Amino acid sequence: MPSTPSPTRSGVIAPAVRGALVREPAQATLDLYPPIHNGRHNPLTDPHGLLPYRRRVQASKGQVLQFNADSGMLETWDWPINTATGERVAPDQLPRWRLIREMSNPTCLCSLIDPDIYTNCEMVVFLVTTGNLTGQWVAACARSRCKLFILLERMFNKRGQTVYSYPLRTSPIVELPLPRSNYTQGIPYSPSQTTTSANSTPNASPAAMRMLRRSSSTLNGEDSSPERPNKRQRTGSNSYAVTAAILPTIAPPPLPEPTSTFSSLLQLDAGSNAGLTIGQFKRLFVRCRACPIVTTKSAFEDHICRPQAELESEVIDLTVSDSDA
Repeated sequence: MPSTPSPTRSGVIAPAVRGALVREPAQATLDLYPPIHNGRHNPLTDPHGLLPYRRRVQASKGQVLQFNADSGMLETWDWPINTATGERVAPDQLPRWRLIREMSNPTCLCSLIDPDIYTNCEMVVFLVTTGNLTGQWVAACARSRCKLFILLERMFNKRGQTVYSYPLRTSPIVELPLPRSNYTQGIPYSPSQTTTSANSTPNASPAAMRMLRRSSSTLNGEDSSPERPNKRQRTGSNSYAVTAAILPTIAPPPLPEPTSTFSSLLQLDAGSNAGLTIGQFKRLFVRCRACPIVTTKSAFEDHICRPQAELESEVIDLTVSDSDA
């Protein structure tokens, strides 16, 4: 459920802090923001009518908006503030603040998909580790259903953002948002879980190592009889060739294909294994017949033609490198 101001809240920070607006205890109602309709609705691409709400969230430049299931509109999410320093809590500290303070992350639009079923719509806050958003903290739908996405790094220092000093928790947390472990090919991770670096190697148990040796023997056509005592290995130039000859050869696993528009866009500028195939590129982008604008298929629903722009007949040679240009 959306986090709404409690009647017992008290504003203890001066409103002049970074242009913030402190929520006062007498303010019982929040500012509500209706969705932005463009007069067109495609029930095939947007069966639940989520696009108008996502437009409003994207159009909000100084407020983090969340969905209020009771009113059916968007409301402001109060950014937590540290009373000791008088500063807003940094985005990378929001997961920790969520655990020790009486607050919750912004809520997404999933309650519009299942209006008759209770759904924990709290978004998950995580760090993007690849693509052009690398190093930025964002909030996204924990189930990847409503596709709501908020760039917290860009909203952190915006003037006019409402803030609130959340009290310390007096009882343990009952429910947390789902972990973000596979948002786009496993690129983002959940900061609430213990993570390791990308170059770290997972620990292997002795049972797993024995299973690996048995699997290697099966691939080589050998039986699974108990291992014989190791003989003295030959040393010299031929020892590497003998060792390489007995190793099993396995075809590399197929590369995972992007499963959503967002993951495809990240794949274009990924830190490793970047790029899309021609088929994936054609399935991702479309070009308007009336103007030279190129958008993704999901964004074309909101496309407005620009007749004043001239159609370009220039052919872009993608085979030319930057050094030749």
